Amino acid sequence: MRPKSASVLCLILCLITLCISCNAHIAVYYKTNWDTVYIHDSIDGGKTWNSVPGDELGTSSNPSYSGWKYSIINSNDLIFDMTNGHDWDNNNGQNYHITDKGAYTLQNGQVAPASKISDCQHGTLETPNLCVCDPGYYGYNCARKGKNCGPHGRDVNGECVCDANYGTCKGVDGICMTDFLNDNSNCGGCGKKCTKGPKVALCQCGSGECHITACLKNYKMCPNDNTQCYPQDYSCGLPGCETYQVPNPAGDLTKDDIHTPSSKFGDYGWQAPRPGDADYDERYGGLSAVMAYGSIQYTDPSMTSANLVIVTLQKHTDDKLVFCFDGKCSSNPQKKYDTSHRDIVNVVVKSTKTGLKVTLNPIRFVWQATPMKQRPDNYEGGKKGAVVELFGWKYTDVARECEFMGKAGYLAVKVQTMGHLLDFHANYGGQFNPWFFNYQPTGYDFESRYGSYSEFIDMVDTCRSHGVGIINDFIINHSTGSGNDMYYHRNDNGGHCDVWGPKTSSQNLFRKNGPLPWWISSGFAYKATPRTGNPLINENPYAALPPSSYHAVYGGSISWNDPLILNAMALSGLTDIDTSDDYTQRRIASYIVEFISAGGQGGRVDAAKHIRPQDLAGIFKYVRKFLGGHIPESMVMYLEVLTGGERDMLIGNPNSPYSFTYGLRKYLLANGFSNEEAKNIMIWDASYPLQPFCDSNYPTAIENDDFDESASTGSTSRDLQDKGVVLTKVGPSAINQHREFEKRLFTSPYGCDNARLKLVLSSYWWYQGIRSVPDGYSDCKMCTGTAQDCKECVGVPYFPAYKADSCGYDAGDGYTRVHRDIQIINAMRQWMGLSDISHADLGLNC
Repeated sequence: MRPKSASVLCLILCLITLCISCNAHIAVYYKTNWDTVYIHDSIDGGKTWNSVPGDELGTSSNPSYSGWKYSIINSNDLIFDMTNGHDWDNNNGQNYHITDKGAYTLQNGQVAPASKISDCQHGTLETPNLCVCDPGYYGYNCARKGKNCGPHGRDVNGECVCDANYGTCKGVDGICMTDFLNDNSNCGGCGKKCTKGPKVALCQCGSGECHITACLKNYKMCPNDNTQCYPQDYSCGLPGCETYQVPNPAGDLTKDDIHTPSSKFGDYGWQAPRPGDADYDERYGGLSAVMAYGSIQYTDPSMTSANLVIVTLQKHTDDKLVFCFDGKCSSNPQKKYDTSHRDIVNVVVKSTKTGLKVTLNPIRFVWQATPMKQRPDNYEGGKKGAVVELFGWKYTDVARECEFMGKAGYLAVKVQTMGHLLDFHANYGGQFNPWFFNYQPTGYDFESRYGSYSEFIDMVDTCRSHGVGIINDFIINHSTGSGNDMYYHRNDNGGHCDVWGPKTSSQNLFRKNGPLPWWISSGFAYKATPRTGNPLINENPYAALPPSSYHAVYGGSISWNDPLILNAMALSGLTDIDTSDDYTQRRIASYIVEFISAGGQGGRVDAAKHIRPQDLAGIFKYVRKFLGGHIPESMVMYLEVLTGGERDMLIGNPNSPYSFTYGLRKYLLANGFSNEEAKNIMIWDASYPLQPFCDSNYPTAIENDDFDESASTGSTSRDLQDKGVVLTKVGPSAINQHREFEKRLFTSPYGCDNARLKLVLSSYWWYQGIRSVPDGYSDCKMCTGTAQDCKECVGVPYFPAYKADSCGYDAGDGYTRVHRDIQIINAMRQWMGLSDISHADLGLNC
């Protein structure tokens, strides 16, 4: 056995050796005619090397080597080659090798010690020819004050600001040496590695994106596609920039058949990646063979017990599934709960055939929500009141604002869609994560861009404790835009073939290790899916929406007076959900019931006029059934029905079958609704203030300016003319005028005072003409696209939404907070039959 003192001595010597190595440097001056030079090196004896082509060399400031390229490496042993990205100087294949610290020259294949330095001014002379600079100085003799940012950056107040397409991911002391366009370890951004996936032999970073350059044996790349490797017998799809016609297995849309049965889709569906596929992520789980969701079904109107039923669709009917409720597994797909159960329920569905699983949304029952603070009778059980539309507010900010809204007397707050939304961290249509991504859902969750599930629950409970309900923005007419999905698409743009890759979802913001969504749209596709061999077709297994849950795309002329086209058209290119399908009606109803069950009060239905009134009635039939056979008194739903020349068909004509007033009421009554329950389903009257709908038997929701008007360049179907003003379009100069229209909404609305719900929009000011939300996720700091994308990024910085001392109408950048204006608050309270309050009553010093 070695003596203890010898072991200690050995340890000390080892530490000294390591310390000498970590503090040693090797500098290389390189004589070349190449404009750009990279050093491809290893500092551990050749075991590991930096990524090809390597780290870029700077230009020497040493007058003895003027014009030479220069690099300094933290090591006392260096194996290296030089390259310009194409040609190599590698010592005839033997590599160059320097075995001691110091400065060296490389010229004509020969390595030699560099000349001595006589005046190391602000540094340490590590060797006679190498001056290592103190912080704040740089240059061969450490005579230059400031930060050395290399050839692709500049010093700004002691920090390196890099040129476009360069960064400081691995430069010495923050030097801008990382080439985002070509660096395999930082392709398009720091830490974004080009790694070989399944079936891939070689890959290389180019133009800030990873490209496959070679496939493994028995696999191939397709022409103009360096994104995947395919089996040798795989059909590579269409030539040039051609795209498939959108597949419609059922044939053309007709007046008699607007639904495509699942049997007609054959082998088109089940497109999600499987284990072993190049694009598979383990977090996709078993979505390639199983779709599932939880349906809460209360047993009676008291809503004190419920059956949680797990609804599944299977690719393989012989696959036996196991259902795990909070870790307890069996073959039974349902379980009964009552008020004794106080915990959130977590459900996993497992396949016995593949061993893969599908994780469902967390489930909460109505008795678990914080009780709603008692409201005066003036609120008619929650059916009457003012709703604040906090557009673009995070859930955490809404939760903090609810105390104020409760004191002010507001009935409820409308928040952004409960569910994950399209997310694309690069430019899209000239904006970065633009506002209209809020209306492109990728799943039916209860977390989104605006907060996690736990933040959603905290918001609901906090607001209920202050007597404020939560109104969700339900997007059930459509999913994302065609081509905005997790696959590759292309389009001929004036002779240039634009190709774009997968987009992602806001889910990535919160559940890094949870299941990721998978969804497919059929437009702009140019190759078949490896799973089916067929062109893409609309499908969202994560939301449990199969191809039969989508309409065949209508490609004819647009007619706003044709009910069939209104219902089946792909609104603004969005993939249209077939709400006539019974399975789909049940799926959507379960989503709505999940929200009510979690403690929500009601919702707005986006783009409702593109859903047939009888289909809406079918959805609400199941909502009513699943809520124990009744509609809770406080549950209110209002439908976005924009009216123009077709107003009479949509709301005015009592005999119109496509009516969202008279017609919808008839369909609801036919589906078991009482007349009072049916009144809780109302239109948001877009014809206010010019031609408001006035029938006392049909309550409405009305609003001055709405966000759709605010964010668009114009809304011809809702023109306020001289009876309203769009605040954020005009700017702060319109505050006084806008306040008067908001007050009039409550005190003397145009036409009639038939509204049960009156909405106040509190959104945000446009930032330098950009309409993106200032919640931080449209900030260019979040850009992870290509270096060119991020260079051209058009976004808005983060502004906090919650401001405790705001008195309303905060002019400038950020959020408007219109709902905090005391004059508007007291006009609202007058309408509600409540007494006036002061700033002091609200805790404000204004």
